Amino acid sequence: MTLDDRQNKKDYEYKLLSDAYRKLKNENEQLSGELKQIKKADREKSVLLSQISHELRVPMTSIMNLTEILLMRNDLPDAVRENLQDIQHSGEYLKALMNDTQDITLMEKKQLLFHYEPEVMDNVVAYVKKNIASLAEKKQICFEIHTEEFTRCSLMMDRVRIQQILINLLTNAVKFTPDGGHVELTLRSEKTEGNMVLVQILVRDNGIGIRPEFLPKVYVPFARDDRKEIGYQEGMGLGLPITKMLVDQMKGSIQVSSLVNKGTQITVCFLLEKKETAVIKPKPERKGNHSKRTGQILLCEDNRLNAKTIKTILETFHCKVNTAKNGQEAVQKFCESTLHTYDLVFMDLKMPVMNGVEATRYIRNLNRADAKIVPIIAMTASSDREDRKKMENAGITAYLYKPVNTEGLQRILERYLF
Repeated sequence: MTLDDRQNKKDYEYKLLSDAYRKLKNENEQLSGELKQIKKADREKSVLLSQISHELRVPMTSIMNLTEILLMRNDLPDAVRENLQDIQHSGEYLKALMNDTQDITLMEKKQLLFHYEPEVMDNVVAYVKKNIASLAEKKQICFEIHTEEFTRCSLMMDRVRIQQILINLLTNAVKFTPDGGHVELTLRSEKTEGNMVLVQILVRDNGIGIRPEFLPKVYVPFARDDRKEIGYQEGMGLGLPITKMLVDQMKGSIQVSSLVNKGTQITVCFLLEKKETAVIKPKPERKGNHSKRTGQILLCEDNRLNAKTIKTILETFHCKVNTAKNGQEAVQKFCESTLHTYDLVFMDLKMPVMNGVEATRYIRNLNRADAKIVPIIAMTASSDREDRKKMENAGITAYLYKPVNTEGLQRILERYLF
């Protein structure tokens, strides 16, 4: 081969490499552009879901609270009370669907936060029993709960998330157990090193069970074991996937065993830190002539109907409620009040003129003693990590997730007021 031939061969190979490089570069640029579009679409989807969630939770708060207020009456005919209870159960179901949709999105992005506080497991069990017992009663299912001594101890936990795990598991158990069946919740514990307690949750039923071919898919979001013999079952297939993600985030374990037409057993284990004595968050300290609490509350909520229903519920706990329809009005009312007028502030986050985060920050920066210590409770539909950080930086004390209900309000009042 001559020198010219070798040179021509090199030039040809160089050209092939150059063409391949340009092609690869163009493909990379195209992929990079597509990736940017996907990320942009994902951000827009998250914003849209957040907006939809907020818009749905606003009327849902009014529906559930008005129903709850009516159920407080003692003069209701039985038929009316039963209809109201059906509305209440339907509202709880819609609330669960909204929470599940939001949670699965946040979990996939690893943005779901846990908030650990000292809590007694018996309080969690009581809440779960209240919610599940009525569902079981409608199907004449025998629902039993077995606990041990540890459930009366103070443990560091995220109460909302543990309630969510229990309700997800028990709702499924009741749903897939025929009328007249049996559902059982057992809570056990094992002492480990130091102050840690290994908590074991067992949920058993004698329901329809899970087919062996579907067992590997039980943790796949939106997967459903649709079986002709049982007909349509409500739900989106998110209960177990969300439970698995929550347990994983708590560094725990979950196991499912099931036999068709025999029943299912689900075992969840995780570690919680035991507190020797219950830790109660100190209430704000008062000085001088303002040592007594008056039960005066500033409620900041832009939706008229929500403000009305929340105010009515708070007044059933003998609170005096002053309302503000936006953040600017809330700041103005706080500034015009005498020192220590308000024992508590409930702050909606999405309000016109001035939002809840801005209003909270403004109040915290006021040059008066009560502005620094008054508990400010955020009312929000968001569990997003970034939103949570903004709230904490502004000086939010605690959170109430929408739809706000009587139990949530009572829990806040017991912790910060009574």
